[in-house]
Amino acid sequence: MKDHPHFKRIMELSQAISDRRAFHKACEPVFLEMKDDKEFFKAVVRMNLRDQNFLDEAWSLYNIPYLYIGETPDFILKYHLFVPLESGEKDIGAACIHHHTNYYLSSTAVFGPGYESFLFKRFPEVDQKTMRVDLEITKKFKQEDWIVSNVDSWEPHLVFNPASLSATMVMWTPDKKRVTDNLRHNPLLKSLKKPLLSVIHMLNLQKNLGVSEKKTYQYYPGKDHFVAIDEDQYFEPTRNAVGPEVDDYSVKTIVGFIQRMGFDDQNFIDECLANPSLPETYVKYLSMLKAGEPIGDTYAKAKINIHQGSFTKQDVLSLAPE
Repeated sequence: MKDHPHFKRIMELSQAISDRRAFHKACEPVFLEMKDDKEFFKAVVRMNLRDQNFLDEAWSLYNIPYLYIGETPDFILKYHLFVPLESGEKDIGAACIHHHTNYYLSSTAVFGPGYESFLFKRFPEVDQKTMRVDLEITKKFKQEDWIVSNVDSWEPHLVFNPASLSATMVMWTPDKKRVTDNLRHNPLLKSLKKPLLSVIHMLNLQKNLGVSEKKTYQYYPGKDHFVAIDEDQYFEPTRNAVGPEVDDYSVKTIVGFIQRMGFDDQNFIDECLANPSLPETYVKYLSMLKAGEPIGDTYAKAKINIHQGSFTKQDVLSLAPE
């Protein structure tokens, strides 16, 4: 997509504006054009479904179903898909309260009712003995009211399950430009990621180099205070949740979204179905797309990886001052 006018405008803004928050703000008019540009969306669909690496993605429940738009050393752009609970409840946390370390995020509502979200005061401190953490709500919003929303680096936030399938266009950037940003794309350094991170943490250089802390925490409401959980521990079950059922869920969500966005290029669908390397899950759902057969809903998991399995909006509000 690097030759598409929308993407080129974002690249030009990124090069011209070094302050990352100002860059995100300047991109908002472009995001609004992109979200309503049906031809742009069709181009994104074609790019993804012609990419064998995307088609062969080994999905896990850790991965949010997505369509890739593009990236540079300075930013990443994707469509992210959020699915409802089968019960339709909207006041259940879709995941733990979390932050994206040193990444700044803009999210643009593209399809569906969207989700409700809470933002919390940055840099909460975890008591390493009790794992207690105090959180303070700084903003509550619904995507329909804040079409291009922002989450700052190190800013905890919480997403509640939407009422029905919803999509956002998301852009991440490191919160500041660093001379080391280009190294993230070096294949040799990627293969040495773990030992390099060990050295960086040992020398306490993580903030200067823009990498995650040795331990990153997620948060959830306990009985009378918020509790921190190590992110690796929290995500381990979903990272390990792989296999045909997860692949089917992910591909069904993606192709169902493509259908609901009105994608109807029959010649291109025929091209995809003629690909001898097309995975069977795509054969199944692209055949339904071609035939105009409605692709049904997919649903979020009812329980997340904390001991009580879930929490509600009221559980959060009872503990967090505003």
